[in-house]
Amino acid sequence: ALAQRKGNVLYGIIDQYTGQELTLSLVTGTPTVDNIIYFQLGSEYFKRNYTEVNVKWFGAKGDNVNDDTLPIQAAINFTGLNNGTCLVPNGTYKITDGLTINTGLLFTGENLTTTIINLVSATRKVAITIDSQGTNGYIRGGGIQKFTIDCGGTSDGVLVDVIFPWSINQAVYRDLKITNTLLGFETRVDDNSAIIYINIFDNIAIEQGIKEGGFKLNGGTYNVCTQLSASDGSTTDDYYGFKVSQVGSTFSNITTDSWSEFDNIYGTMTNYVCETTIARNALPLRASAINIFEGIYNLMFFVNLDKSRYESVIFLNDRKITINNIEVNNLTATIQDFPFNLSTAG
Repeated sequence: ALAQRKGNVLYGIIDQYTGQELTLSLVTGTPTVDNIIYFQLGSEYFKRNYTEVNVKWFGAKGDNVNDDTLPIQAAINFTGLNNGTCLVPNGTYKITDGLTINTGLLFTGENLTTTIINLVSATRKVAITIDSQGTNGYIRGGGIQKFTIDCGGTSDGVLVDVIFPWSINQAVYRDLKITNTLLGFETRVDDNSAIIYINIFDNIAIEQGIKEGGFKLNGGTYNVCTQLSASDGSTTDDYYGFKVSQVGSTFSNITTDSWSEFDNIYGTMTNYVCETTIARNALPLRASAINIFEGIYNLMFFVNLDKSRYESVIFLNDRKITINNIEVNNLTATIQDFPFNLSTAG
């Protein structure tokens, strides 16, 4: 309902999609009227005043009944024209196909625990893909934040995908919980010339029904990775917590309850906690293999290992490094059964 007009601005209007008040400003020319951004009143045209794009403008319901795939993707595509912010309000949004972002927009929920993306698919898909094969290839800024992503036990959570010669940099991925997933969070490059650099990965938890792996972070350079956890509390370590191949990245406050492998030349690791469970898979593993780091600080292991399966609690294969404060707790066998395997040069 139109309340008032002051000069070239209409205000006191209730948005039919969100129930919130909005304002419209008079524009020149004859824009395409979509009744989302552009409106017509008589012979005049008006544009919605906004600072972020709301997926509900495009028809998303967030009721976990209607399929919101196309409305959300339409909102993402529109937001990407100006690399703005695409807001998903609180609710549970059922999608039946993956969402793709190929520009530097910020895709944000309203709250980590109450904004839920629920991927329902009988075949393996990825809930959200950041794809560098967009209109310009170089994605700078933006990111994903404040979501719970339920992958339904058949799909992956988030993929950051870079194809040569493109790159993704200065993006932020934070405040995410990914559940019931095959592979939780992956960064991927097709060769060494495509890079993912100077990004922030913060407060991301992979939990509840991990099938294949928590984090697979490849092709990264000088990224900041903090408060990452891959722990589903199961009695098996058939999945891995972390598989990392980075250069110069910093890792801090990392937690997992399964085996992991880290390669991070010139990088650092601070506050790593491994709480492993009894192994049932018959493959020989190390609880943690940490390779090519500049500095390693505060590693803590709460382990209950089957010595027929694990060859060591920790395997360090490095050049000259600084190692400080490694603690092992609850080891059921002797330290000779599960040694610290140090292989350093220099």
